[in-house]
Amino acid sequence: MDEPIRAVKRAVLRYTGEGVTLAATAWEHTYGPDATAVCLQPPERSHRTPAPDVHCTCGFHALRERRVAKVAIFPYVWLDVELLGRVIVHERGYRAGRQRVLAVLAGSACRIAPPCPLPPATIVLDPLKDVFGIRDGPPEEGNPLRLVPWCSRHAPGQAEWVGSPFPALNPSDLAGMLGTEVRWG
Repeated sequence: MDEPIRAVKRAVLRYTGEGVTLAATAWEHTYGPDATAVCLQPPERSHRTPAPDVHCTCGFHALRERRVAKVAIFPYVWLDVELLGRVIVHERGYRAGRQRVLAVLAGSACRIAPPCPLPPATIVLDPLKDVFGIRDGPPEEGNPLRLVPWCSRHAPGQAEWVGSPFPALNPSDLAGMLGTEVRWG
């Protein structure tokens, strides 16, 4: 494919022991801001063609638009992506051989309850022990991180409350860790 296709997708932030990386929602496979898909099938079942293959589920999965998907719940984040290379078109989205992450969307509201009317100002990465949010002790490498936006009024002290190994971050701090833009949205 000559022209990149703009799309959206859900992803997970994972703790690497030294920082943060992006990961697919259904696999342990992590990737950077510009990545090429590989088939994760065992060698005896893998196809010999580059990903994606029509007879496999490999490739970077993405949607045409966010409203097609159910709400992205914790610990998922939304990504704006460009899909390149071989792209298989499906009814609601795509599978691509290569993706470029244009931005991580960090949420558009403070996570305090009841809903706070102030815009978010700070990000806290809350370590989850497992997908059910059970946490006991510091995160281990590979554990998912929940991205929690806080407004300026509620942010003080919240980083200590959630037990994050990271200080409260602004979008540009997190962007430096991930190698791509992070914005409110």
